[in-house]
Amino acid sequence: MVAGRAPDRNTRVVRAVCAWFTRCVLTSSRLVHRFITLALAALFALSGPGCGDDDAPPGADAGPPAGDAGVEMCTIPDTTCPLDQPVSGTACDTAETCTYPDPNGMYTWTYHCQAMAWTGMSDCDPMMILGGGCPVGPLAEACRPPFAGTLTGATVEIGAAGADAFRPLTDGEMVSLITGGQGSPMVGFRVRVNGADLPRCVSATTTLMVDSTTPSPEMRSLTLHCGTTLPVYQIVPDPCDSAMHTLDVRVDVAGVGTAHVTLSYVGPPCVG
Repeated sequence: MVAGRAPDRNTRVVRAVCAWFTRCVLTSSRLVHRFITLALAALFALSGPGCGDDDAPPGADAGPPAGDAGVEMCTIPDTTCPLDQPVSGTACDTAETCTYPDPNGMYTWTYHCQAMAWTGMSDCDPMMILGGGCPVGPLAEACRPPFAGTLTGATVEIGAAGADAFRPLTDGEMVSLITGGQGSPMVGFRVRVNGADLPRCVSATTTLMVDSTTPSPEMRSLTLHCGTTLPVYQIVPDPCDSAMHTLDVRVDVAGVGTAHVTLSYVGPPCVG
């Protein structure tokens, strides 16, 4: 094109097409961006943090984690068998018998709804186990962020491990230790917090002391399912002498309270 000369028809057409194409691209980009923004906003609005969610918002540890303002899922009764193995003690309202295979593939867990709460057991017979043990079922889950407030009037209890209804352990009660995967003796127990407006995640220090030996504390976060944890297993500093011993179990739940029980056990045979 010669300088100072009006563009010919072909040039004008090309420019018009380029301008139209540019406007289309910009408009499409804005629409796509807007769609993605709305979709993400809807996704975050619908997803609320549950027990132990890793993506719970910061600052929620001044009280119950975000999402506790709604009804906790464990208070809504299951009217049919859940897809996943239920948490013992959570609400149910069904006459169905629910079975779930243990992850090891050898045993089956059976759950019934008793007194409007789930209770379960496996078909493993410990008398038939040689050199091993029965499955212990789902274990207590870690969580964050733990409760960092103060729960006035709450109480803490230490209960027997297992998938049946929660039962507080009593002083002098005889318990059996299990052998962990590394060959160490372990004791199992559950923790229950009683009170109003319970958090779903707490920080707890669990301390074991055999006879009058040096205490063995462990700090951990624990997920509460309507106030109760799944079983916790902790290594017992057993002297390995197959004798009768006392076992002091102490649980300190930060901002909530303390529980203590003195148990008895017979040390298992030494391994290795």
